[in-house]
Amino acid sequence: MARRYPIRKIKSHRAYTFEEVADELGCSIQTVRTWSKQGLSIIDDKKPYLALGGDLKNFHAERVAARKFSLGDTGFLCTSCKTVRQPLGAMADYIPLNDRRGYLEALCCACERRMCRFVQARDLNVFSAKLEIAVSAK
Repeated sequence: MARRYPIRKIKSHRAYTFEEVADELGCSIQTVRTWSKQGLSIIDDKKPYLALGGDLKNFHAERVAARKFSLGDTGFLCTSCKTVRQPLGAMADYIPLNDRRGYLEALCCACERRMCRFVQARDLNVFSAKLEIAVSAK
């Protein structure tokens, strides 16, 4: 799982050495070196190598944006496949948690493992238009 770093500690208009970045974010120097190989722009005219705070913030913003995804109308996140999948046979079970909220449970169409998605009870008709939903008792 990707680690979250306190990127707000980084000042945009300051240049940091790799050691300073590692200290501020609580990671290792090797992690910062890996980021530089993955696309973090650095000033490498002479040693010590420097990373600008603004570039570091932009680099992390791009990495966070790349991890985001949309489930769409009937998609479920399969934790085994690590991707958005449709339910097997377009079938799901609705398990209510309270009067307003519950979750849909279905099987992945690829690996046939259990997938869940939290939904509002008022949005159930949107899902029932595309999925066959069995409502279980509370």
